[in-house]
Amino acid sequence: MDQDLLKVFETCLLCPGICNNKCPVYRKTHLRTAAPNVLGRLGTRIIRENRIDLAQGLRLCVECGLCLDACPVKNPLPSAIQGLKRIIYKVPESVPEPITLLEGDEKILIVSSTMPAQWIIDELREQGVGVLYLDSYEAREQRALYGAVGLPKDFKEKYKIYCEDYRLCPEAPSGLKLLLDYDIRPPKKPPAYTLLLPCGENGQASYEEAVNVYGTPSTTMDTCGIPDLYLAGYEVYTRRLLKKIKERRKGLFYLSPDSFTAKVLGSLLDAPIVSPLSYR
Repeated sequence: MDQDLLKVFETCLLCPGICNNKCPVYRKTHLRTAAPNVLGRLGTRIIRENRIDLAQGLRLCVECGLCLDACPVKNPLPSAIQGLKRIIYKVPESVPEPITLLEGDEKILIVSSTMPAQWIIDELREQGVGVLYLDSYEAREQRALYGAVGLPKDFKEKYKIYCEDYRLCPEAPSGLKLLLDYDIRPPKKPPAYTLLLPCGENGQASYEEAVNVYGTPSTTMDTCGIPDLYLAGYEVYTRRLLKKIKERRKGLFYLSPDSFTAKVLGSLLDAPIVSPLSYR
């Protein structure tokens, strides 16, 4: 296995676990296998001893980068975990080809688990913008959900990308940013809504963008790690975390800047959870 990855895992200072206090998955589950400092030590054993049986904990990492922010030596553990996932789960490089929704001189690629709403397409058509759409749910499935994910390099070179799936394209502008860039606003704003915040810096950016597009949310809730924990088989933890949402959802509209989160939580709760670009 890659020696560069081994170097990262072995860089851990074995401090008391400063990173654990920042990890959203560990803070919610208290599972030792989800603790970043434990994942670092497991990574060393997986590589040196070929202990693939210890890799289950890697699946829990949502790669938010908060452990890196807390680390006193700034050890790039999230990227090492991503690389190890790629090796272990043999993630394919291919993703589905995007479909063309609109022709135009300026081309943008919308990456989302849900097709953009017609009012958004109509606004972009009036501005002469060409739109391609990539189903991020299908792309995740094709690339193995818990392996290292990301868009191919040629996509980034060809298109201006707006992404509603933070795991698939974490560095791309959000769907909310698309609405701001092209001065598009919903025909009717929700009278009250709860904003479901994604992990790390994306959460703060999402809040500011949502206020500019939809107005100030009535409440906010942290959903970092919930879809990944559920899909990894930790239903007992996710259902406990979702209890608060169920209790507070009466009469409220839920907006999730991450379309994959919206899809997973919407199916679990049977609740109206939508992403900014699928709001109708």
